[in-house]
Order: sequence, then C-alpha cells, then structure tokens
Amino acid sequence: MSGGLDPLRNSKLNEKYVHLSNHINIIPPWKCIKDQLRRLGEPAFKLQFPITLLITAMFASRALFALVSSVAALSSVNAYTGRATWDSLGTTPCPVQCPLTDYRVALPSTLFPNGDRCCSKVYVSYNGVNIAVTFTDLFLAGANSFNISLSDKAFAQLAPLEVGQISPVVWNL
Repeated sequence: MSGGLDPLRNSKLNEKYVHLSNHINIIPPWKCIKDQLRRLGEPAFKLQFPITLLITAMFASRALFALVSSVAALSSVNAYTGRATWDSLGTTPCPVQCPLTDYRVALPSTLFPNGDRCCSKVYVSYNGVNIAVTFTDLFLAGANSFNISLSDKAFAQLAPLEVGQISPVVWNL
C-alpha cells in the first residue's frame, strides 16, 4: 500500500513510536495508538469506539455468566431417586400440623428425623410427569432409603394405583 495511509510503512508516522525508550514516562501507549489513529483520518478513529464497546461487551457477558453460574451452584437443590408407593403403611404424621391437602407425601424419617421441612412443597417426577405435593408425614418404612409414600391421588397422577409402586422416582424439596 502506498500513498502514506499504511501506518506500518509510513516512517514519518511511526518514527517516534518505534523505540520503546520514547514511551517510558512520556506518553502512555494507548495515547500513542490513539494519536496514530487520529492521524490516519477520521474514519479509522471512529472505529475505536465500536471496537472498544465490542470488547467490553465480550468481557461483561463472561463476568455475568460467571456470576449467574455461581449463584445457581449455591442455590442448587438435592434430588433424590427411589421408589414410590401409595399406601400409608409405615408412615407417621409430621410433628407440626400441615394444611389439609389431597396431594401428600411421606419422606424418609432418617433424612428428616425431627420433622425438619414438614409442610414444604416436594416436587416428584416419574416417567416425564411432574407433580407438586406437600410433605405431611414421615416414612418410617422408608428409613435409610430415598423411597417415598404418596397419597393415592398424588400417586394416581403418576401411574395407575393397581401398579402399587413405581421406580425410579426423582424427588426434591
């Protein structure tokens, strides 16, 4: 390229910027680049803002992604996998009185020995069907497992009652 527009070949333009000694304690490097762009003409200088904006957006999006990922990891829930039955054999009521509902679940007594989290919503999933039930009972027969006992109406949302039990069921609070 000739005609004085190529900054790498124009010795008059780059002469003072070639040696590092010219930059030390005199002019910050970004100012040197800015001056070169300004000397090249207005169109080249106008490119500086969009490029700066693009680079800033790239780093900002990564920072935002990192922040969202951290929050998601901190607020993650434990999902348990086990079997579900619908008979109430081996269950006992929670130590606190929960509101009446037809969609109830008894959770393993070893996971919630003091009835912690009683009356909480529990989300149960089986074969692509998801339901929300209320944790109202402790499942003594399900101790030391992740098995649960659902009310008949809740179980019927997942499978026919005649089946008796279903597996694998994924549930979380």
